[in-house]
Amino acid sequence: MGSSALLTFLVPHAGNPSMLAACLTAIRLHHPDAAVHVGLRGDDSYARRAHELCELYADSIIVTPGNGDDTDVVMRDLLLSCETDYAVYLEADCLLLKPITSFPDFVGIEEDISWPEGRPGERLGPNSDKFRYAPGMHTASYFQLNVKRFQKEVGIGAVEIKGRKFGEPYYGLSAGIRDAGWHIDLLPVTHLPYDYGYATAYGDQAVHMWFGAWRLRDNVESASGVPREYIAIAEANLLTAFWCGTLESEVKKCMGL
Repeated sequence: MGSSALLTFLVPHAGNPSMLAACLTAIRLHHPDAAVHVGLRGDDSYARRAHELCELYADSIIVTPGNGDDTDVVMRDLLLSCETDYAVYLEADCLLLKPITSFPDFVGIEEDISWPEGRPGERLGPNSDKFRYAPGMHTASYFQLNVKRFQKEVGIGAVEIKGRKFGEPYYGLSAGIRDAGWHIDLLPVTHLPYDYGYATAYGDQAVHMWFGAWRLRDNVESASGVPREYIAIAEANLLTAFWCGTLESEVKKCMGL
């Protein structure tokens, strides 16, 4: 049995069909036979195009009320839809660079990411040298998970639906895994050059386009201070590299590989 039959890709979409098309294409390129489930927000103004893309690339569509501020609900629904023991959860502005060939119980990216030098925007919070900072927690943009073990030992309720006591609503997943004593495999973080905006490589496994989904929302500049024009150009550069087949070599160069 091939590895593609052993895992499911779970993709939450929050409003950027161009990134969704690249995300789903990358998955099918490396895992043509894997199950792919896409979570769509009911209030997504780009839902029609997203549905069209899902009909081409995905096996199921899960519609959740909301417009992108309900990450925990979407994550829970996608995890519950997973029929394989193992899942790869990657947001629709995250691009897979190579096949998944090993299946540790949890692979993630710790929310301890330095601010990429030279980028415009507001450094928020007490740790102004950090882009994301929540030690011990893991970003929702990409993780690999033994779903069967998680549901048995931690429980789906760990994905915070109410209360949000851990800060981000989905940090309960990280806390639950840590409290259960799981071994956690962390992928290193490398920022791509300035022309790619806030695009960040997770090892040589995937690239996440921070603000890739958010840039089409009205509040991106007011909340982050990051100019929408800069994000749009950076996204175009990243997608060009992806469609031209040069993104993987760019990542390896940044990592010194």
